[in-house]
Amino acid sequence: MVIGYGRIGSILCKMLAGLGAKVHAVVNKSRSAALANSAGHEVVTFKAMNHYLPDMDVIYNTVPKILLDKNNMHLINEKALIIDLAAPPYGVDAIAGRDLGLKILFSSSLPGKIAPVTTAMYILSTIHQIINEMNNAI
Repeated sequence: MVIGYGRIGSILCKMLAGLGAKVHAVVNKSRSAALANSAGHEVVTFKAMNHYLPDMDVIYNTVPKILLDKNNMHLINEKALIIDLAAPPYGVDAIAGRDLGLKILFSSSLPGKIAPVTTAMYILSTIHQIINEMNNAI
């Protein structure tokens, strides 16, 4: 399961599917749902996410808002692995996870740690694109 289908989530879903995983993409927008569905992923709404949690072996979070907390983490299989890729305040309640004995890895800013030069080039390219769009809008 990949929670969030933005820049990171969509790429992660594609990579996991490429490795042969059955990917559940948790989305909150109809556009994201359409993109995830067209990529062959199982689309899950945030509202329906709790229904799927017990069956997940690995759960990735990319949303920087607590979505996995004491209210739903008890549904997660104790053998599952949770990997939080979101920036602070993250998306996983670490205290609730610890109390339930769940395995959680916090790996925010991973691209910048692993490939800082490439990451910086992508950020610079995005900044240029935003500036060009602003100039064209004037």
